[in-house]
Amino acid sequence: GTSAAGSARLTLWFFANQLTVHVRAVMSGLIYLMIADVKAYAASKAAQVTTQWGPEEQAYGLIEWGVEDNNGYRLVFAEEA
Repeated sequence: GTSAAGSARLTLWFFANQLTVHVRAVMSGLIYLMIADVKAYAASKAAQVTTQWGPEEQAYGLIEWGVEDNNGYRLVFAEEA
């Protein structure tokens, strides 16, 4: 999907795994993607991903929607509350 905010633009490309053996992600962190209107984005994409949490407002001032991609990476779509 593509999200545009002001002059910033983020494009994510997802490819089918072409390996004969599926390899899980090896990373102990989260990848944060700051976007506008997290709740609307989550509603439009929820059927296509595995939701881990949210969308919900966190105590530190972000609205977050956490998902796991097809390679096991945790992506967090977020915006300031």
